[in-house]
Amino acid sequence: MRPQKIPQKAGFCGTWANPINCVMVTCWKGKEYPLGKEKVFITSLPIEDPLEIIDGYNLRSLIENKGFRELKQGWMIGHFPMKTEAAARSHTLLTLTMYSLNACFQTQGGKGLAQKGIRRLRTEDMSTIHKLIVFAGDYFGIFDVEEYALIVRAPPQYFVRINPQEVQRRLGLKD
Repeated sequence: MRPQKIPQKAGFCGTWANPINCVMVTCWKGKEYPLGKEKVFITSLPIEDPLEIIDGYNLRSLIENKGFRELKQGWMIGHFPMKTEAAARSHTLLTLTMYSLNACFQTQGGKGLAQKGIRRLRTEDMSTIHKLIVFAGDYFGIFDVEEYALIVRAPPQYFVRINPQEVQRRLGLKD
């Protein structure tokens, strides 16, 4: 079935609809379902292979049991510290952040990050933290903060990351 154009109505901008398909199971593992008691799986996926839809449904139970139930019961996402909107919003965002971080650090990549440590991550992954992008008309340049301080004639007393003589030579700056 192809997507069909939804007719435009007042206040509704036309868009393409996703067809809804269903797979009806009348017999499963030797058990016959009586008329009107069949199991129906609704999906927006194509249904050329109905068993694929049913197999994919198993993932839904994992998401519900390991995700939603864990958040509701284990992480107590619905137990707000106060009954104000700000408290509920803060609690929800903090809980989802902590839940996501916990899930991340249970993966191999997350374990690697945890073993690396924050100090090594800062020195390795934040190499561009002292950089500036300077725009001049249609042109731009990327400079270290200390380089830019030399260019605008406001050098720091001590240079940490650059050799000022080398930068002056490279950029053609004169005293």
